[in-house]
Amino acid sequence: MARVRTIPTLILTLTLALSSCREGLRYHRFCNLPQEGWSHRDTLCFAPDSDSIRGDNRFWIEVRLDCDFPYAALPLTVEQRGGQCSQREHLSIPLSSDGRRLNGKGLRLLQYRDGPFDLLPGTKEVRIWHNAGYVKLIGIRDLGLEIRQAQP
Repeated sequence: MARVRTIPTLILTLTLALSSCREGLRYHRFCNLPQEGWSHRDTLCFAPDSDSIRGDNRFWIEVRLDCDFPYAALPLTVEQRGGQCSQREHLSIPLSSDGRRLNGKGLRLLQYRDGPFDLLPGTKEVRIWHNAGYVKLIGIRDLGLEIRQAQP
């Protein structure tokens, strides 16, 4: 009889644990990049639903890349566009702590996360492109944007 009561308790515990991971999450999307390389002219556009990101929010940039990516940092430009205003930031996402070995999480595909950065109120679109010059960046698989409600 005790076994019958523990199953619903276990299910409830797992449900609460999984739902807490999404607490404050407003938007989370990844864009795939071409295998032949990411050109400096290729702009990634993220368009979060403006109703879901009202209030004070922060964002993170996530990158998934191959283990043999040849750079120690990823220079990006992030442009936030809203109704009446826009803001452009130049970021450098560190991929290596010593300038040689990549230190992301994963085995064959490494994942990085950088942030939080302030999200401009009223943002309707976030555009991201790389600042590595005219070279095509080969080895980056995906680039993602996560928006969460700011913690008080």
